This record gives sequence, C-alpha cells and structure tokens, in this order.
Amino acid sequence: MDNEINRLILDTKVPAPLKSPVVIYGAGSAGAAVCTHLTAVGYQVSAFLDANAKPGQQRLGLPVQKPQEWLKVNKPNEFDVVVGIHNFAVDMVPLLTDIARMGFARVVNIVEYQNLFPDDRGFRYWLAPRTFYRPFLQDFERLSAALADDESRAWLKSLLLLRLTGDYAALPAHTPQEQYGPKALPRWPNPMRFIDCGAFTGDTIEHFARGDYRFDAIAAFEPDPANFGPLRSRATAHGPAACFPCGVGASTSIVRFQSGAGMGSRSSPDGDSFIQLVAIDDALGNFGPTLIKMDVEGAEIDALWGAKKTIETYRPGLAICIYHQPAHLWQIPLLIQSWNLGYRLFIRGHGGNGFDLVMYAIPGSML
Repeated sequence: MDNEINRLILDTKVPAPLKSPVVIYGAGSAGAAVCTHLTAVGYQVSAFLDANAKPGQQRLGLPVQKPQEWLKVNKPNEFDVVVGIHNFAVDMVPLLTDIARMGFARVVNIVEYQNLFPDDRGFRYWLAPRTFYRPFLQDFERLSAALADDESRAWLKSLLLLRLTGDYAALPAHTPQEQYGPKALPRWPNPMRFIDCGAFTGDTIEHFARGDYRFDAIAAFEPDPANFGPLRSRATAHGPAACFPCGVGASTSIVRFQSGAGMGSRSSPDGDSFIQLVAIDDALGNFGPTLIKMDVEGAEIDALWGAKKTIETYRPGLAICIYHQPAHLWQIPLLIQSWNLGYRLFIRGHGGNGFDLVMYAIPGSML
C-alpha cells in the first residue's frame, strides 16, 4: 500500500479539542447525533445551522437557523463549527469551502469529528475513526494486489485518504448512471438471470431494462413492505419474476428489522418488526444466476456465505455494495478472492462522498 496511507494510518497525533460552545452545520440525523454526543461529553451546543431551516424551527431544543440569519447576530470567529452531514447527496467540497468563508474559528467535517471523538460510534455506513484502520495494513496490501486494474487501486487509495483525513476532494468523479454496470467493464450476459438482493422498489431492474438488458428470469428479495408492492409491479413487467418479501443472510432465520426507511431499511437489534431471512442456496438452489447484486445495508458478508454454493456452481457476475460498514471495503473483495473461483475484482464509486461503492467480481467466462 502507498507510503502516504501507511503514514496516515500509523499517525498517533491527537487532534486539538473543540472550543465550547460549538455550532453544528446540518440539522439532519447526523447533525442531531453529533449534538447528542457533544452534549453528553460536556460541550455546549449553541445552535444548528441549515440552509433549509424553517422559521422557528428547533432540533433537540436548539434553534435551527439559516447561516445568513445566524451570521447577522453572531461572531463566527468565536465558534468552532462541526459539519454534521454524512450522506451521498451533498457535494461536500464546495459546501466546506463556503462554510470556511463564513469565518469560523475552525471547521470540522464529519470525518475529522470522528477522529476527535472515536468513542462516538452512532453513525452508520463507512464512518470510523483513524484508529480503526491500524490493524488492517496487511489487508490493504492484499486487496491492492488483488484488484484487477489501476482505476480500482486509485479508488482504494482515495477512499482511504477520505476516511483517514476527511479530504473529500481526494475522491475521483463518481458515476451514478453506471451503478451495477460500469461502461469500462464487460457487459453482463444478456439475456440475464438476475438475483436482486435488496431490490428496493425494482429500480435496479428498471435500470438494466433501460440499458437494453432482457431477463430470462428475475428473483428479487425485499423485506420492507413499503417497497415490496412497487417492486413486484416493476419486476413482473420485465420478465418471469419471483419476488420474495424476505431479506437474505447466511442461513434461513427470523430477525428484527427497521422498516420504513426507504432504501435504508435494514436488519437491526432495535428494529420495529420481524422479517424472514433466507439463504440464497436454500431458496434458489437451481436458479442458475448470471448476475447477483447485493445492497443489503450491511448484511452483505452473511448474504454471500448464504449464496456460496450457488456462486461456486454457476460463477455468476457479482455486484456487491462495500460501503455499509467500514471494513467491508476490504473484507468483501478478500472473501471472494479466498474462494479461488477465478474472479477478477474491481471497485467503482457511484455515489457522492464514498457512498454507493460497489465491488464487481467478473467471472473468467466473461473475459
């Protein structure tokens, strides 16, 4: 792995503490979580700033104001601001530049905040403190050697730079229109026998259909009832389709589930309902897929183990999300490599800020 990455991972320098009181930019779920933690460890939070603030709005008992309104009556150089935003939809580079121009004493983005407060593990997806990565230097070396092209290695380095330093500008341009089928990689077999895990409302099926794919068969898994109805309508419109109101896992079991979160619905110990999980090997033993896609909100490794026999037997293409948990960036590709099935491994990013990151495993039959 690159010497710069090694140096950053091994760096033990402790960031300077925030100055209290603190302002939080962003009044969404990440900003609220930052506020809750800062308050719990003794900081005073004076306000939320949000470009979409409504008159009189409050969050956790604090005012939510548009930045220009707050700046009229406050001196920004007396405050540190934490940018509590962690999603794919906000272009962080110009936003952070704009916030810096407001004149705050210090601007701390969400990655820098996580390094300041490594005990705050309340966030989802890939966010983790720098210390999390120290035991995995050899895994990064193994992954870099296993990847099939320079673009994948560039993605790996840039993602680690973002996660270690908070430098959003390090990321290459992402390609939302190419998710699950990058133009630079071989096209999937057409017609397709498609297993869609985490099928949401059928958006991936429609995406492939718009890309001139046809389907010999579709098997789609979606446990959230709010998503399942639209999924069934869309899937059956594009070919022979079996839709399952289930999640996928390493075995067939029942787990708690947090529903109603749209594309973010997921298995959770604190879930508001229960769902059936099935192993692909149990449910679709003779399906013969040519492509398996997984976007299952952090359950990808369990789901892969539950599909291992199917993957070994049929060697389908794999498009697996690797951003829901910090270690999935290397754990999932190295798991596929460890099965010694002749796949070539690629990484591509399709969402902003390190989100919608996908590992593509291309079988030897497609090369």
